[in-house]
Amino acid sequence: MAGGRLDAIAVSHLVDHTSGLPAHRGLPDLSSPETVLRHRFDHWTPRALVGSPSG
Repeated sequence: MAGGRLDAIAVSHLVDHTSGLPAHRGLPDLSSPETVLRHRFDHWTPRALVGSPSG
């Protein structure tokens, strides 16, 4: 957004943006289709997500 140019923001910038949130340890890594399938029925409550240690 340098100079106020909104056309310089790509969708990939918005999708990749994490707002500085740390990576959570103890949660499954869902970076591949295989792990997504393996953990597709996992259930995480908001309390469990917030309480998971971050690195």
